[in-house]
Amino acid sequence: MSYVSVIIPTLLNNLLILEKLIDILIMDEKVSEIILINNSQKEYFSSKPKIKVINPRKNLYVNKSWNLGIEEAKEEYFALFNDDLLVCQNFCSKCLSLIEKKTNFGVLGMDVSSVENKKDIEIPEDTFFYLEPSENIRNRNWGVIIIGRKSIYKEIPNKIKIWCGDDYIRYTAKQSNLKIYNLKGAKISHLGSNS
Repeated sequence: MSYVSVIIPTLLNNLLILEKLIDILIMDEKVSEIILINNSQKEYFSSKPKIKVINPRKNLYVNKSWNLGIEEAKEEYFALFNDDLLVCQNFCSKCLSLIEKKTNFGVLGMDVSSVENKKDIEIPEDTFFYLEPSENIRNRNWGVIIIGRKSIYKEIPNKIKIWCGDDYIRYTAKQSNLKIYNLKGAKISHLGSNS
């Protein structure tokens, strides 16, 4: 039985959104741990189940945070989440059930149609979603959630701090002759807290 380690870099710009996302993920039976990389200068701790907080006391930026989270992750699958999103209940379980059916799976990102800019902090409705092979070009929402196998993850170089980490993940999957997918049909709320 497969499980997923969720990794969330954060600047703690909007704790209300972050806490709601964490609560949704904690209830997902396929999420065994949530690794929170606190890139803010403020201390953050959580006594909630499944949570592991790493406080580096400086901003590692997104890509180095992803590398650290993957290094700490204990599960076969990882899910890299932005901290300003809300997903439906059991989102990771549903994604994992789709991924496990695919041979030569490399990495999954979000299709532009699955991510909606929202202002209301409400849990999105559960919809039917599915995987579609990705074209070579990454769409603008592809990297807000990335799901893949830890065993094939290649560390993003330190010189790439913020942008293009998702491109690097796609590139390394393609170089390994693995398939890249888009998640379509989901209703992911992007609340834009700039974290």
